[in-house]
Amino acid sequence: MGVRPDYLVHWTGKGIQIDSQKLSSAERDKYVERLLDILSSGFWMTRPNEILHGYDGATIPYTIPMTCFSEIRLTKAHSHARHYGLLGIGVNRRFVLERLGGPVQYVRNSEVEFIVGNYKQLLDFARTLAIEKRLKPGEQPENLLITNLTFLKSMSVTAAIDDFEYLDELEWRIIPVDRAIGAGLVKKTGHRSPELQIPLKPEDVSILVFPDAETRTKALGTKRFKRSLNS
Repeated sequence: MGVRPDYLVHWTGKGIQIDSQKLSSAERDKYVERLLDILSSGFWMTRPNEILHGYDGATIPYTIPMTCFSEIRLTKAHSHARHYGLLGIGVNRRFVLERLGGPVQYVRNSEVEFIVGNYKQLLDFARTLAIEKRLKPGEQPENLLITNLTFLKSMSVTAAIDDFEYLDELEWRIIPVDRAIGAGLVKKTGHRSPELQIPLKPEDVSILVFPDAETRTKALGTKRFKRSLNS
C-alpha cells in the first residue's frame, strides 16, 4: 500500500474553464485573480448543489456551507479538475482538522441506501419533536443531525447507478462550526456571497496546482502574488 499524501487540495475554477487545452488569455487572467483572492481573503464556503438519496425515496439536500478538499493523487488531478476547475490550492491535513473538518463518509446514491434513509427518519422525528416542545432554533436536535449529514457524500453521480465516480476523490470537508468561528479559523464576511470564508496564511499553503505553465508564469510575475507570500 502506498503512503498517503499529507496535502489536501481545494479545486476551483469550474465556472472559468475546465479544459486546459482551450484556455484563453482572459481565462488565465481569471484564474490568476481567483488565486490571488484566495491567498488574500481565504477559501470561500459554499453550499453544493447535491442531494443525498436513500431508501423509500428519502432525499436530503445539503443546507450548510462548506469548503471541500480532495486527497486525490496529483497523477489523477487532470480528471478531477474537469469536475471542479483547473486551479488547486493544497493544505495539509492538520489545517483541516484544526478547523474541525474531516473526511466524508461515502454512501450509495440509491433508494436502498439505509444510512440516508435512517437519517431522514431521524430528521423527521427531530422536526416533529421541536414543534411539540416548542424548542427555540438553537435548541433543536435537527441542527446536530444536519451537521453530521454534511459529512455524508454520494459515491456515485447518478442515482441507482454505482459508477463510483466520486469515491476516488477521498474528499475532506470543513463546515462552519461555532468553535472554529469563535477562534477566528472561520470568519463571517457580512456579505451574501460568500457568507463565510476560511482565512489562509502563506505558511498554510502546501502546494499550488496551476491550470498550465502560462497561467503559472502570469501568477508568479504579479506583485500581488509576491506580496501574498511575504505577508
